[in-house]
Amino acid sequence: MRRRLLLVPLALCLPLLLVGEQAATAVDTITIGGTIDGVGGPETRAVNALIGLDLKDASGQTINRDGTARTASGYGIVVNVNTTLPPEGLADSSTATISWTADVPSNTSSVYLEAYPRDASGKTNEARYGHAMRHNVPIAGSGPIDVHLPLICAQGGTTGTIRGTATLGGSPMPLSRVVAWSIDQFDPVKLPTLGWNIGTALDDGTFVVPNLASGQKYQVWTTSTAAEVRKTVGVAVSPCAETVRDVSYDDPSASPSPTASPTAPPPPPAPTVEDGSSLITAGGVANISGAAAPGKTVQLLAYSRPSTTYSVIRTTTASDTGSYSFSIRPQTNTRLLVRIDGQQSASVVVGVRPAISLRTVRAGVRTYQLTGRVQPIRVGQIVSVFATTTHGDVLVGRGRVDANGIWSASHRFTGNGTFGIFAVTGADIVTAAGRSVTVRTAVH
Repeated sequence: MRRRLLLVPLALCLPLLLVGEQAATAVDTITIGGTIDGVGGPETRAVNALIGLDLKDASGQTINRDGTARTASGYGIVVNVNTTLPPEGLADSSTATISWTADVPSNTSSVYLEAYPRDASGKTNEARYGHAMRHNVPIAGSGPIDVHLPLICAQGGTTGTIRGTATLGGSPMPLSRVVAWSIDQFDPVKLPTLGWNIGTALDDGTFVVPNLASGQKYQVWTTSTAAEVRKTVGVAVSPCAETVRDVSYDDPSASPSPTASPTAPPPPPAPTVEDGSSLITAGGVANISGAAAPGKTVQLLAYSRPSTTYSVIRTTTASDTGSYSFSIRPQTNTRLLVRIDGQQSASVVVGVRPAISLRTVRAGVRTYQLTGRVQPIRVGQIVSVFATTTHGDVLVGRGRVDANGIWSASHRFTGNGTFGIFAVTGADIVTAAGRSVTVRTAVH
């Protein structure tokens, strides 16, 4: 990555103002990028692609290309690659690029990326390749951000399809849109292509999302013509196969009544706590995503223990594909929900375990001072220290956290040897159970 000062000519500021972004005269930027290609078949090809980037700062706020808070829909930055190539791409990469770059504002902490295969007219075209994505990629130390479009099954690839029918009270529920995103984690060797796609949704309730990278699970968001969203999570896609997953719009808590008065609009679906975010260590990032009508304002409300009062902590706008996302760094157990058009969703929980450090210092013959720090600071919290022995884990000391977050204990061992020492805190309503790394200590 490189850092430079980006000067934006006045003429280029006008289009930005038209789409709701704030013009800037000087922006400190970081250049990010990686590979963009089509994979599968006998060769890897350069592709005609549009890459849309959603930018997040360290607090999880969606930001514009000038680093300011973003309230408009659409991507923060769009990158176009090989715009003259056909949708089949080109095997000779010497005459076309297989890389992409973007200058993002220096306060960007992470990016969400969605790539579309296109033809020379600029339209999305899946004649050979499907869509690909990368979500919540940290900027610091991320290295290249590679994106590989999957070869579709009809061209000899391994993509699959999700199909289903939406119903309400046993009758078809008219749909306006359907989108699916992979919920698996990127792995450059085991899972280098993460799929997503915008499918076809019809008035008869049927929907289909084709050309999805296989060997992974998806979340499928269907939107009715009445703007009610249903989110189905964990739909597996197999190579060159159809996965059928029907969607019910019935309210399982409602009891039918012929004399019932008209009901209020249904609440939005609860946000999803993404994989790896349901239990984090204090100081870490939890990622939240969900579905809403494109362009809708989405407020994220939360409270962190010991509080029990919700407040708005983030606001964003649903993208053109009907998705939104937030990144948060809670210090204690946190409950979250979203508010859209005045309607609140059900809540979800992110558990937070304390960050515990441990240091062992020899104070005498087989006598050791055990000390460390706990974050967040909870004065009086008990830290228990264990040594792993041939007889199991043995308690060797306890300490209490002081006003500076520091705890300490001491222990005199009865024999020499090398032991694994670790510190733990118990779970309660404020935080989950915490554990330090294990420190190998030679006792003598």
